Amino acid sequence: MGASTPRFVAFPFSGSLQTTVGSAGLPMSTACTLDAMYVSGGIITPGGSGDNTITLTLYKNGVAQTMLVSLAALQASPGGTVISASDLVHTVSVSVGDLLSVQISQTNGGGPNLSANVSFHAH
Repeated sequence: MGASTPRFVAFPFSGSLQTTVGSAGLPMSTACTLDAMYVSGGIITPGGSGDNTITLTLYKNGVAQTMLVSLAALQASPGGTVISASDLVHTVSVSVGDLLSVQISQTNGGGPNLSANVSFHAH
């Protein structure tokens, strides 16, 4: 995935990465408020051509929400390094039938590659 090629994945996370938000998203079966987003990642392939920042943004019904998390992977970080971040500030109200997905983008496709685990707190 290059720096200018954001991808989308359905929430809950299933299926493959999609190039458009309209191709990703599963209808929610329960109304709730998401009040936290947690992301942890691990560096799979260290090195590359510089630092890399992965940003995960929550989308609701095809529209970006204010809830997002960024993970910074430094070029010098060894493989297996675990990094994590969270958004504990923003909330998103969800209604039955809303389509949720997460956009994944990065600043340097030639930088360290990451795997990421995403979770939300809802009430």
